[in-house]
Amino acid sequence: MSNLEKRAVDASAAYLCSKGYDVLDVLDGNEAVKIVARDNDTDETVFVSVQLRQRASDAEPAQPQRAEYEAEAREWLADHGNLGKCRFDAVLLTVAGDGRAILRHHINCLGTF
Repeated sequence: MSNLEKRAVDASAAYLCSKGYDVLDVLDGNEAVKIVARDNDTDETVFVSVQLRQRASDAEPAQPQRAEYEAEAREWLADHGNLGKCRFDAVLLTVAGDGRAILRHHINCLGTF
């Protein structure tokens, strides 16, 4: 993971915490899921994709396929136990310059499983 990608994941985790989520894990090696969090409002385990665009004119990042999300979620749940209802979110960060980015949080982007 590049330094910029790591900063994007760290910024996404900080954003989720500011919204009342508990970050349970940050996953460096995964392709699709980068953050596992707990949404305390809905009592759901949330598997979060973090996607980065270098500038607004760039094409949208490739969306991981549902099978990739589910395989990584199943692997994490096998190691940590079933934590009840789960969902998939995506955070998209677009670099705006001067160390700033525009963040969009897509809740339940693939539906629950």
